[in-house]
Amino acid sequence: MLKSIARTVSLEHAYSGKQSMAWKFEGVNVMDIGFFDINSFIDMYGTFQTQSTRNTNFSPLVGLTMSLNKGISVTIRQNFSRSVDETQTGMTV
Repeated sequence: MLKSIARTVSLEHAYSGKQSMAWKFEGVNVMDIGFFDINSFIDMYGTFQTQSTRNTNFSPLVGLTMSLNKGISVTIRQNFSRSVDETQTGMTV
């Protein structure tokens, strides 16, 4: 079906993301963080976490590029981005 209108067709998709976290420790002996064992640190000290930021990007979520038989190029892209900031609030004594 596409051969009748297009010489080439390509479909693309890409994802990138980042997460950053911050903790505040006062009067607590904190263990060393192992590079491959960060989840244990997060589980153990989750109550000391003060901030978390997550960025998610699909660029493109879906992209379509076509070179038509008549010498015309068509590119269609849909991008999606989301950023979530979480900040702990509570009583300070």
